[in-house]
Amino acid sequence: MSYRPFSAALLGATAALVAPAAARADAVDDLVTRTMAAEHAPGVSVAVLKDGKLVKSQGYGLADAEKKEPATAETVYQLASVTKQFTAAGVLLLVEEGKLGLDDALSKHLPDLPESWRPVTVRQLLTHTGGIPNYTSAEGFVENHFKKGPREYTPRQVVEIVAAKPLDFPPGTKQEYSNTGYILLGMLTEKASDKPWGEFLKARIFDPLGMKDTRVFELGPTGTRRAKGYTFSAEGQKPALVISPSLPYAAGALASTVQDMARWDAALSEGKVLKPESWKQAWTPVALADGKTAPYGFGWSVDTYRGLPRVSHNGGIPGFSTSIMRFPEQKTSVVVLANSETCDAQSLAQRVAAQYIPEIDKNAPKPIADADPKTTERLRGILASIAAGKADPDDFAEPMRKLLFPDRVVQAGKMLTAAGALTAFDLMAEGDVPGLTGGRRREYRATFGALNLRVVFAVETGGKIAGMTLRPEQ
Repeated sequence: MSYRPFSAALLGATAALVAPAAARADAVDDLVTRTMAAEHAPGVSVAVLKDGKLVKSQGYGLADAEKKEPATAETVYQLASVTKQFTAAGVLLLVEEGKLGLDDALSKHLPDLPESWRPVTVRQLLTHTGGIPNYTSAEGFVENHFKKGPREYTPRQVVEIVAAKPLDFPPGTKQEYSNTGYILLGMLTEKASDKPWGEFLKARIFDPLGMKDTRVFELGPTGTRRAKGYTFSAEGQKPALVISPSLPYAAGALASTVQDMARWDAALSEGKVLKPESWKQAWTPVALADGKTAPYGFGWSVDTYRGLPRVSHNGGIPGFSTSIMRFPEQKTSVVVLANSETCDAQSLAQRVAAQYIPEIDKNAPKPIADADPKTTERLRGILASIAAGKADPDDFAEPMRKLLFPDRVVQAGKMLTAAGALTAFDLMAEGDVPGLTGGRRREYRATFGALNLRVVFAVETGGKIAGMTLRPEQ
């Protein structure tokens, strides 16, 4: 029997604090600092807005661990894919001016692209429904473009990474995230505006809104107020790889502060920058060719979280994790920027939002009846042994044993130990595991101190663990 573990995310295991719903500053501070410790984040900055007004804006920890520079509300972080909402807004400005059309084919403005890409429309680029391959998923991308050190690219050179590949699917039939599409949107912006992409956004969005610290990220030594990015592995914390902003370009090259992002969010609440119809389209799930919808608009994810409508976007780039999350009906927004790629900014934003929106915790999933408490008790014991640094390799099937031991399981144990004792272990879901004959998938909510995790086990018929994940409770 052959089985490929569905995940072994212990190396990047993260946790989110579950705290009372009252919007108390000390509760938010405690949430953030505990999460930083569990997720090995040197620095985090947070902003919260209610009714378009800033109610919290604060930094925690260190923007630069070596220089001991504190993180503040004005610390500048790389935004990663949170950039996309600005790229999309810039395109919509040009659409409103008649310089671009949402249903214009690429060939109208960029005629020298691969033949199969030419019919893809601006709308499909904005919504990731064009089928254009994602260059950051190309084989060998990390080795060829990250690990060789920062180097400069033109947008055309970035596109060339996947230019020889056919479309992943016929345009409009599916929705799959493609950074390449946003590189092309940056190129379209430059051609239609006759300005470099970053300069166009500065002139039309950042300067008018007073976003003085929002700009295209620049290489060079970290200076005052600029966060340095970090990663964490079994060897400990270290500076992350640095890449040129020309590689993410219009898909992820901007940098900003939570203060500036709060200005942006306030402008959204006031209906600034774009016409109401443009914002309506940006925050509407895209319709596919078969009539179904996908949870993405123009540069924004559009979905529900625990029954509450939400528009948001997350970002990740070497050394940074970012999130902006808006709950329109509750008129509440949260921005989280972290200088650690092992920090889950989205999960932290959700937990911060729960401090201000009681329905989030009230609508949390409930445990299900457990018809096999003996297995649950055994799995709880295995998790506790990991936390205690006493994990037994014989509890795990191959290749999980090779994947986890000796380093990854040690790192996970340290994270769990820092969170506190295992106080609750509730079954949340179970079912069969595709490809694992007779095996079962058992998903638990594990509470370590004040931290809630989702732990998923794939258990073989004989009891060996063939797959295991730890992730924040969503």
